[in-house]
Amino acid sequence: MESAIKSLNAALTSILSRLKLSLKQTLLRKLFIPSVSDEIYGTWRNPNQNPQKLLMLPNGTWKSFDHLNDTIPSNGGNFQVTKKWRDHEGNLCYHDNFTLQIDGKTCKAQEFLKIHREGASGESVFRVVEQFDNKSYPKVLDSKSPNYLIFFRAEEAQS
Repeated sequence: MESAIKSLNAALTSILSRLKLSLKQTLLRKLFIPSVSDEIYGTWRNPNQNPQKLLMLPNGTWKSFDHLNDTIPSNGGNFQVTKKWRDHEGNLCYHDNFTLQIDGKTCKAQEFLKIHREGASGESVFRVVEQFDNKSYPKVLDSKSPNYLIFFRAEEAQS
């Protein structure tokens, strides 16, 4: 009887060990952590839209500026990339969750962002959400959406 209990205990320990490893692998696959040199970071500009300048920082914060020469941000918040992949054209695509200010309130939003293959331009569309989930990311870059933006990488870092 004692040897059966020891065998059962060893089997359960082995199963639990494999489950822990499987869970860890699953979590690592689902959570993308960009490096500090990831293509998403930097200063992005477009004088033909508002905001005209967007600053994406490796510390997980972003700032937007209404005009290219502004030094005080008009909005900003935190962001977390949840997924990164290349589409069939070789463009880098991202899903990210971020916070922003709307009418003085902190709101949550989910974004689909594409950095074009050459790395010099990108476009995005976002959706304000109640809670972050895996189902609410925009599926297409709809240029008619009021939450559509297109930016061009700045030649030099600006704040």
